[in-house]
Amino acid sequence: MSADPLLHVSGLDVSFETRQGLVRAVDGLSLTLARGEVLGIVGESGSGKSVAMRSLLALAPGPGARLSGSVRFDGVELLAATERELGRVRGARIALVPQDAMSALDPVMRVGKQITEQIRTHEDCSREEARGRALALLERVGIPRPREAFRAYPHELSGGMRQRALIAMAVSCGPEVLIADEPTAALDVTIEAQVLELLRDIGERLGTAVILVTHDIAVVAGLADRLAVMYAGRIVEEGPADRVLSDPQHPYTWGLLGSAPCDRNGEPRALTAIPGAPPSLVHPPEGCHFRPRCSHEFEACSATPRLEERLVDAHGHADRCWLSPEEKHARRLPSERAELGPERTPA
Repeated sequence: MSADPLLHVSGLDVSFETRQGLVRAVDGLSLTLARGEVLGIVGESGSGKSVAMRSLLALAPGPGARLSGSVRFDGVELLAATERELGRVRGARIALVPQDAMSALDPVMRVGKQITEQIRTHEDCSREEARGRALALLERVGIPRPREAFRAYPHELSGGMRQRALIAMAVSCGPEVLIADEPTAALDVTIEAQVLELLRDIGERLGTAVILVTHDIAVVAGLADRLAVMYAGRIVEEGPADRVLSDPQHPYTWGLLGSAPCDRNGEPRALTAIPGAPPSLVHPPEGCHFRPRCSHEFEACSATPRLEERLVDAHGHADRCWLSPEEKHARRLPSERAELGPERTPA
């Protein structure tokens, strides 16, 4: 990991008022992103992934939202930036691909015009130049008959084509960071594979750092350089993707792996459900938030270790579980034994 990461997030807290009380959606999030790196963030729906990613651009999740901590991008503190300063970053240097392409695209504006306006908002170029770039982008992201797609309204495109158009818009100004929030949601497996390959190509060809957010841990296997697992607003495990997938350390990560429908060869297998339900973020459990659902709970779990204090190895693999590596390896079920990557035994 570079000593000078492109993006450095430290102690990010995001909370907002609801009728039930104060929801702490993101709880002390810390992470780094190097130039050209692919970081996967996985976790169940409601774990705080999307709120955290929008907060990196100081996009509050709603009225009364409270953001604290630090988000430094290329040395600039974004949470203290003015709207004008943020306007020069959003879309131009950090681009967000939201979950639902149909909702993200303006339904009454042609797709091509939306891309050209994005380009002209951030760059000094003529309408014709922006139009030519937009057509080239639509072709580059693999949309057949790009001129027809350029003139189409969003509802006239398939789900996969809308997602590709949204990615074309996101990369139109050559961002240094691309945040893809559930980019394959509601897509069939064939289109999903194509979109993931497109994201890989963008990262490799343009040198763009990618944050890939998903609830499906299988999506990031083979694509992410590093992996962060989120649960109830916290990162519970983080490290090089191959190490997290081949030797997972947190019981929640075991559960995610056990619920993956296919093994590393794409063969279907029996699913192992995680018992219970995610906790209320208004009144979360004391200590480890996963404790009520964990079959390995013991006294120490009433407190939560800091991630950086629980390093598994010298490669930056860390987790928030009090069990020793030897205990974890002994307690994991066969269905949780990282079938998305080669099995490793603790050193």
